[in-house]
Amino acid sequence: MLKQLLNTLYVQAQGAYVRLDHETLKLEVERELKLQVPLTSQISFVGTAGDTVGAARCVRARGLVAWGACRTAVARAAYERAYALFRDAGVASLQRDAMDVVIIAAAFAGAHVDEVRRLLDGLREDAAAGGPLLAAGVEAAAARVQYGAGEIDRRQLERAIEEHVLLLRETGAEVGILWTRNYLSVAAWLEGDAEGELRAVREAVVEHERAGAGASMFLANAIARVATVLCRHGDADAALEELARARAIAHADDVADQIELDAAEAHARALRGEAEEARRLLERAHRRAAGIDMAFTVNALLYAESAVLAALGDVEVARTLLARLAADAEARGAHRFAGRYRRDLAELA
Repeated sequence: MLKQLLNTLYVQAQGAYVRLDHETLKLEVERELKLQVPLTSQISFVGTAGDTVGAARCVRARGLVAWGACRTAVARAAYERAYALFRDAGVASLQRDAMDVVIIAAAFAGAHVDEVRRLLDGLREDAAAGGPLLAAGVEAAAARVQYGAGEIDRRQLERAIEEHVLLLRETGAEVGILWTRNYLSVAAWLEGDAEGELRAVREAVVEHERAGAGASMFLANAIARVATVLCRHGDADAALEELARARAIAHADDVADQIELDAAEAHARALRGEAEEARRLLERAHRRAAGIDMAFTVNALLYAESAVLAALGDVEVARTLLARLAADAEARGAHRFAGRYRRDLAELA
């Protein structure tokens, strides 16, 4: 059943999917278009009516759908506007959620470490006025930035994240917990802790499933990450099993999910010696990535491609890709990432 009441779109149908087509929000059920709503007019209408929270929700919806299309600049601008509206409305819980995605959007866009620091500095004053949970969220984000820049160690990072998680758990913010703990698997990868990385991504899938509907749109991506890590362990068969599970629930219009699925499967196929299929999947992933501005997704694809090419014996091109990733990370101030890429590069010498 689908209903639109005032400024809020309520979706109660199983298997519903929302996507952005230019400035129109489209809702599909089992691949059939059921409803389309011009987002811009909805935002204008509720804003004129004085419904600040409603306007913020419309803007946030626009950001969320743009995020699924890897239109990071559009998503980031929408999230920042939604955050300001929630803050002005004095709705702390919604302000917290919006703040989280503002920070994540800046990081995924490939912003320089110093730009993200300035963003966090601007959020600190708001966070202090908004209470301990908001403040802990800013500090956990700052710890992620500092860790990626090589300024603090893993234990300091984990402490900041767990302090944030404790406060989130008190409020029942399960999706927020998923977002803030997601970086633990990244840290394990950066440290070369292969077992810790696999454990972290498996736990993330369990947590996504436990969180239910609020995290369901991220579940396919979480499972795809398990497959990606299994490929790094050389377990192609287990990776392909996970990918089959992820593809069954992933939506074709979710660009980031489809890129990660293709990249992970390309790696698995390369490990099995299926060169033609591996290259076909890589080519499809690159076609999907053409024109997107989500640096995190593009870099993840290039990193996966380096592993695929190395597995297929094209070591020199793999080294070129890793060198490019290391240089880009260094230029953004992400020194720990640059160090990881350089270690991979050295292993291919």
